[in-house]
Amino acid sequence: MTRRHMALWSLSRDACGDALRLLRGHGLVLVWSAPGRARVVVLTEPGSDTPLTIS
Repeated sequence: MTRRHMALWSLSRDACGDALRLLRGHGLVLVWSAPGRARVVVLTEPGSDTPLTIS
C-alpha cells in the first residue's frame, strides 16, 4: 500500500495498518515490507499461504 493508494481512498496510515493486521490475523493476506518502503500485500486462499488465483 503506497501513500498514493491510501490518499486515493482517504485511508490513514494507522487505519490501513490495523486493517492489514486484522486480515493477516485471519489468514486472508500475506504482508511484508522493508523499512521505508511501501507494504506488499498478497491475497491468499483462506487459511493457507497459497496466493489467490484470480482468473
